Amino acid sequence: MTVPPSSPLVPNPPRASRVIELTSGWLAPSPYTLLAGDLDLAVEHYADGVAVTAPVGWRVHVPTHSGVRYVQIPEGWSSIEPLATQCVILENGHTYVNLTYREPEYVPGHLEISSDGGRVHLRWQFGDAQVPGFLCLAFDSWEEVIADHRHWMTTIGGMKPLTEVAPEWLVRCPLVIYLDIETVRNDGLLHSFDDLTALAGSLAEVGAPRDTLVYLTTWSEGGQQAYPTYKPSEKAGGLDALRAAADALHERGYRLMLHSNVWGCSPTHPDYTRMVAYRVHNRAGHPLAWREFHQGNYIAEHLYVRPDCRAFRETFWGSLGPLAQALDLDGLYLDQAGLLVDDPLADILESTRNLVGTIRAEAPDLVLGGQVLTSRLCDLVSLWQLWGTPWSGHGWGQPFRRRSRICADLFAGLTRFCAHSYLPAAVPGRFLWQHERFTDNLGTVGAFLVAQEDNSYHDAMRCLRLNYRDYGIDPLSAEVIEQARRFAESS
Repeated sequence: MTVPPSSPLVPNPPRASRVIELTSGWLAPSPYTLLAGDLDLAVEHYADGVAVTAPVGWRVHVPTHSGVRYVQIPEGWSSIEPLATQCVILENGHTYVNLTYREPEYVPGHLEISSDGGRVHLRWQFGDAQVPGFLCLAFDSWEEVIADHRHWMTTIGGMKPLTEVAPEWLVRCPLVIYLDIETVRNDGLLHSFDDLTALAGSLAEVGAPRDTLVYLTTWSEGGQQAYPTYKPSEKAGGLDALRAAADALHERGYRLMLHSNVWGCSPTHPDYTRMVAYRVHNRAGHPLAWREFHQGNYIAEHLYVRPDCRAFRETFWGSLGPLAQALDLDGLYLDQAGLLVDDPLADILESTRNLVGTIRAEAPDLVLGGQVLTSRLCDLVSLWQLWGTPWSGHGWGQPFRRRSRICADLFAGLTRFCAHSYLPAAVPGRFLWQHERFTDNLGTVGAFLVAQEDNSYHDAMRCLRLNYRDYGIDPLSAEVIEQARRFAESS
């Protein structure tokens, strides 16, 4: 690990050997080329942003969700990504350049990454937002560029050590168990809450370490069709059975986290008409929604609603708050938190922070998890999924198999990482169909092993999806639990 988790602050950050300010587009002709020592980057200014092209041989490290690395490939391709923090690191083997914008403090924007077969193109687009000034900060080593940007994140960006913003149990959490309750279509049951109670006993029998976190990816009556109202599945046993399962976990020193969506609203929800006026828009002003398909069949179109909309907040936390108290809940996962859309009608970062702030005020010991990592929420959200890894179902057609340590090193000691909710199981189970060609090439066990390897490389906690009802704790999963136990004992 480049920067030890025990030292998240850098009191004396290294100085860049060169600092180059990219001149605003109306002051200088573009495109132009930076020629300073080993730095050879083509720069072009636009009315809504800036573009930089790296030549053949450069490696481009983009801190998106999983910290994947983009390199030149023969065929052309493109992808639009939000950034976890305001930097992109370019490396040519001798020089490490942080292409960063640090003023104003937060500017919503999108980064388009593309390749024409020989060069990698990076274009930042800011829509109607103010286009910030960019800096090229050149360093002589990976360690120096990481240390410098971590200093900015912690002193200017507001990030704090995990030990200051999260309960001690999360800091030392050695293992996360993913368990699916209802089917995706809510037409069947994969596990009951009684199965969860039995799992608590089985985990103790195989020596799962204390503070193991059990994450229920599906558990709510009606599933997505009931968003943003949450209550325990009646098919799985209802509230009493879930409370008994939570008690069984806590008696053995384990933790429980439930899944939720930070701004999803079903079109069949009875309060739909109160929420539709507060739906989220993209930068062009078009309303956003996600369509739900199962086995090729169109089911529904769910709204994205501003998280601090009064109707949404009262329904969402109004149903989850009492449940968190009744279960002595340890964690609440906020699906899609961090997806900070550039909405011209609302400040989505502020809206998200308002809802999360309400939860933190009323349940200060509740650990919050999120998807789509962003440094702008890490003081409130302490657990983040590795979204964007190949096995998450979001990597096909892009060179996502190349890895980078950028997220692990930038956020070491500032947050914890866990696997994406599409984590492959070691035995047949839910979500395996999402991996398509990935599992076709590697098989079920191969996909499981690669996911474990990806997690370890990115400093994520050990994570398992269990098909407990059909297979119990299978041998491969038992081995990962044993690894977690040894790790916990040595920490």
